[in-house]
Order: sequence, then structure tokens, then C-alpha cells
Amino acid sequence: MLLYVFCWILQARNPLLWLHTYLPTSRWTVMRIRCIKDGNEVNIRRLVKSLFKRAGSVGCRAAVYRNEACQRAAANMKQIKALLGRSEGSRSGQEAPAEEKQQEARTAKDGPAGRAEERPAAPQGPTSFYCPVSMELMSDPVMVATGHTYDRQCIAKWLAQGNRTCPVTGMRLRHLELVPNHALRNAIQEWATAHGISLPNHYDTTNQPTFKLDDHHPKNILLGHEEIVWAVEVYGARLFSASADKTIRVWDIDSRRCEHVLEDHTRPVLSLAISGNRLYSGSYDFTIKVWDLNTLTRVKTLTGHTDAVRALSVSEGRLFSGSYDGTVRVWDEANMHCLEVLKGHNGPVRTLVNRGGCMFSGSYDKTVRVWDVRTLECKAALTGHTGAVRALVASPDYVFSGSDDTTIKVSSASEVTPCWDALGVVCG
Repeated sequence: MLLYVFCWILQARNPLLWLHTYLPTSRWTVMRIRCIKDGNEVNIRRLVKSLFKRAGSVGCRAAVYRNEACQRAAANMKQIKALLGRSEGSRSGQEAPAEEKQQEARTAKDGPAGRAEERPAAPQGPTSFYCPVSMELMSDPVMVATGHTYDRQCIAKWLAQGNRTCPVTGMRLRHLELVPNHALRNAIQEWATAHGISLPNHYDTTNQPTFKLDDHHPKNILLGHEEIVWAVEVYGARLFSASADKTIRVWDIDSRRCEHVLEDHTRPVLSLAISGNRLYSGSYDFTIKVWDLNTLTRVKTLTGHTDAVRALSVSEGRLFSGSYDGTVRVWDEANMHCLEVLKGHNGPVRTLVNRGGCMFSGSYDKTVRVWDVRTLECKAALTGHTGAVRALVASPDYVFSGSDDTTIKVSSASEVTPCWDALGVVCG
């Protein structure tokens, strides 16, 4: 009984003490208590045996329980506590020198200067003065398409590695132009001068990116659009491309570099046409945008169609627009007013082409209609296709039409009455 009380006291003192009980063949139960403390094992079996020896013989064990055993157990408990205390002290003694040695090492490394007063910290400017990539003071801040500002050298290196996203937002950049942030640059210069900080002088005042595409990007591939490219047009040394990503990109043909991105449509851009210094774009948002080719800004928005504007063509100062609403609208280029709505097709108008004073419109209704550009009258309806007419192109003498029926048909551009010939079957 006393032994179990003794073990219970030990466990209450320290939960890391645990008891193993063995029942050998002898008449007496040998109890072994193992103390595990921070990796050190203290065997107190001798103390347990000493307890019973002092308590007396086996015959008088009950009397011992009642009288002197408890006192002697308390005395032995003090011995056990002292033993555990020495174990903890020895461990602490091992750790203390290590800490002292580390402190001495730091002191030796720093020397007298380490104990002296620390140097004053460098002045800290506003967070907007520091590049989000390098976390250093910007000397030539430039803005990317998302509106975030970076130091030119850092963002140029980022783009040269093939990245096409904004480092801060992770958003894909619609163009790779680096626009100098002059206001922020002046503010940084004033702050740096006031605090005696010199900035490196590597400004690039031209609005030209300083990076180059990696060699693994072929120069004959123009990268930038995020979705399908629906239409392309050439004007001088520039190429214009319309995409389902709702943008029109302006490319320099010689350098293969995107110079600008026109953004105003709210849905995919499907068609383009160029006349004089104007660019026309038709979209799934039912509108036609008019752009100035000199300033690359939107001049006007033409509305009226009730479905996507799929085709555009210009002839004799008039803009013709074919739509999925089955009509062809005619606009005066001088004042951008709608002159007429040409009706006749029974399906979406997919393509337009002009030749010899006539405007040809191909439709999903399997016909090609011929309109007089001046009188805006329908001169003929060309039939013969058994599928939707998706493509039209004209040469000086003929107009060719491509259809879902896998054939290409040809008609004379100088005669209203067509002469059709099957040129063959288009595979696929």
C-alpha cells in the first residue's frame, strides 16, 4: 500500500514519471520505478528497497505502514527530489556555458564597436518611392499596363525573361509599353536631394521598352492577344488586328512590336476597315467604333444594328456594315450618319466586298447580293451555293465566293448578270 502511495506522489510531482510493475515468481512483488526526466533516466530501485529495509521485516509490514513507514517515505522522497534536482541542475549547467559561449563569440566579433552606440539608420522614404520588385529606391519609375509603377531596369528584366504579367497583381499585361512616371520621378529626386541621397543616372526619356524578346520567340510571330484574332488590316507601316479579347492591337511591321492597344469595345471585335485616316471596327456589342489613325483615339461610336457587326467595307465615301441581324447599313463618312438600311437577306450577313461600283454581300442564306454603291439598289441576287457564304474576294475582273458547301464560285465583276463556274471542291 505504501509503495503505491509513494508512486502516486511521484507521479503527482512530475507527470513524466511512470511506473513499470513486474510480477516475478518470488512471493514478493518487485516494484521498479523509472524516472525519465529530459532524456536522463534515474533508477531509484535502491531507494525503494531501502524503504522496505528500514520499515522492518515482512511480518511487521502492516505496522510499518501505520507508524514509521510514512515518515521514512517522506525522508526518502526528499532524497528523490534532491536527486532530480541535481539532474536538472546538471542539464542547466550544460546549457548555460553554451549560451555564455555564444554571447562571448558575439562580443568578440563586434569588439568595442559592437558595444558602442549603433549607427543611425538611413532615412526611409514613402513606400511609393520603392520598386515592388527590388524593394529599392526607384531612379527611373515607369508604369505598366495595369497602372503599377516599377523601376525601369527591374521591370525590363522581368519582361525580358518572358513574363507577360504584372508582378504585383499577376494580371496579364494587355501591352508591354513602359510609360515614364514623371511626377513620381520628380518627387523621388526632391526627397533624395533633401536627404543627401544620390540616385544613379540612367534615365531613358523615350517611351520605348528597353527589353528584347528572348531568342526562343520567333520574330515572325506577334504575341499579345489573349483570344481568337478575327480580323487584320494593313495601313502604311502598321498592322491592325482585332481579337475576341475585345481589343485592337497596333503593330509596327518592321520591329514586330505592339505600339498601342485600342480598348473601347465591350465584346469581341470581329471586323476592321480602313479609309483615309480612319479605322472602323465592328463588334459583337452591335456597335461600330471610329478611330483616328494619327492619334489612335476613338472619334465616334455608330449604333443601329441589333446584332453583331460581322463585316465592314468602304466605297466612294460610304461605309457599308454587314450584321448578323440580316441587314447592311450604309453610313456617310463625312458626317457618320446612317443613309440607308439595305434589306433583302434572310440570314446573317457574313462578308462584304466592293468592286466596279458594286457592293457584294454574302450571307448565311446561301446567296450573294449585289448593291449599287450610289443608288443603294439591289441589282441582283446571286444563287447557286447550297451552304452559307462565308468569304468574298474580288479581283479586277471577278468576284469569288467561298461557301460551307465546299465550293468556290466566280462571277464577273463588270456584269450584273453572273456567270458561275464551279472551280472545285475545297477539302475540309
